[in-house]
Amino acid sequence: MQPKISLKGIDEAIETFPKTKRENLKYKLITTIRTYYQSDSDIEKIKSIPPDDLIKILWDTGDDPAKIKEKKKNFSNLKSTLNRDLRNMFNHGQNPEGVKIGRNNVFVMSDEMKDQIIKKFDLHIKSIEVKTPDADDEQKEEEDNILQDIPEPADKELIKEKLKELIETVKTEKFVWEADELAQEIENLIQLLKTDTGQREPEKEEHLEDIIESIDKELIDQKLKELLEKLQDEKLLIEAEEVLEELEKIIQNIESDNECNVKVELFDTQVLIPKGIYIIGNKDFRRDEQPEKRVEVDAFYIDQHPVTNSQFMIFSKETGYKTSAERQGSGEVCLGKYQRIEDPKTGLATLRYNNGNTFKTVEGACWMHPFGPESSIQDKLDHPVVQISLEDALAFAEWSGKRLVTEFEWEAAARGSDGRLFPWGTDWKTESCNHDESTISDTTPVNQYDELGKSPFEVYDMAGNIFEWTISPYNDPFTNHARNNYYVIKGGSWATQGILTAAKRLMKYAQSWSNTIGFRCAKDGVLESQFVTNK
Repeated sequence: MQPKISLKGIDEAIETFPKTKRENLKYKLITTIRTYYQSDSDIEKIKSIPPDDLIKILWDTGDDPAKIKEKKKNFSNLKSTLNRDLRNMFNHGQNPEGVKIGRNNVFVMSDEMKDQIIKKFDLHIKSIEVKTPDADDEQKEEEDNILQDIPEPADKELIKEKLKELIETVKTEKFVWEADELAQEIENLIQLLKTDTGQREPEKEEHLEDIIESIDKELIDQKLKELLEKLQDEKLLIEAEEVLEELEKIIQNIESDNECNVKVELFDTQVLIPKGIYIIGNKDFRRDEQPEKRVEVDAFYIDQHPVTNSQFMIFSKETGYKTSAERQGSGEVCLGKYQRIEDPKTGLATLRYNNGNTFKTVEGACWMHPFGPESSIQDKLDHPVVQISLEDALAFAEWSGKRLVTEFEWEAAARGSDGRLFPWGTDWKTESCNHDESTISDTTPVNQYDELGKSPFEVYDMAGNIFEWTISPYNDPFTNHARNNYYVIKGGSWATQGILTAAKRLMKYAQSWSNTIGFRCAKDGVLESQFVTNK
């Protein structure tokens, strides 16, 4: 008897789904699929659920074919990230039956669970025979109980179409691929090529079988590289030679995705700020500060670091969200007083001095391209995300189960209970943060100044690097005049000149964004631990 999943196992996975993620599309997807099942017998009966039906529910597209088509790639990546969460839950004992969403959008058992069962009973599966179209259907179904989603044979034109689709997706989509999904795509393509006798060298068939068996989803980076080396060295597949460059690019994306996930774990931590009376403003206030006063702030949690590019990348990929800058097609770009100019031929960098900061609107500037289309965040996954409007920050906060911080909360977290004027103490230290005189003229990793610039509550990067949105509407403390749709931003940025006190505040129009503005999130309530990591 083949091992199977049950409704009880499915419901256990849903019930233990992280509470912080229950407001996002992944949770909506898994609960929507669950509505198709009334009893355990449905697990065998339901072979597929049309993706169009799920897309209509998830994105409320109605029957509009254009809208449905537009969301299909978002759906594919949403399903992939949901399976990643389910795999992580399985590894932590929170998905005991190893439930995942299969290729046909139905509940199936994960490969990890199958491997566990195989090891438990000391079973050894050495090879799997791929059936031709006239193979016995019952025998094929029996094999699928052990290893599902075996690709079916295809002709030359279908092979080409599949390859073209893979290449086109890589070229047009801005998000990174999930390793498991990519492994299945490549394994399918190799199997399709293998079964098309006109597209392989018969004498190489044994080597090709070795390649297929070598694809291990747990070691996908290594195995894909081995696959590429074999293809390049032995030239096994005519069609594959045409996509080697694209596959190499995909591997780079996988490595970026792996790094992205590591950095999300590293910076997805919040710190408790206790309820109390906190000093706000400055005795010797300037125009961009409030007069000093004491305010009561309820206990709350605040992100230990600003939201990073890696965190925003996951949000963008999972939801398909487009920022204000992406929708408008441009962003405000600040060019600092100091500019590092690198010679592309020699690699030597020179520092050019400008007479002050320059601001201009640049087409193509957005969070992925902070300075414009020629710039990139590829090597800046641990930098704070910028080119973010207030609307964008609110969308991320809602997705992550958090909210934006208020002005008073932000200042309390930066200054501590003693009301110090700077996160690190009472005196300005130019080396403790990234600002104009640092001559970097760009963002830095959010943890670069952890030790030098931390606040009394161990909240980091609260001076310089980026301005941070708050949810507090701006009002002039001297006239008590409010500006409609303007909000307070705090912290100063890499381009800010002069001394950056924690009392510094500027007003910013809600529907504006630039390469100097980002954000961090907060949460209400008091939990047992001072540090909360959002898994």
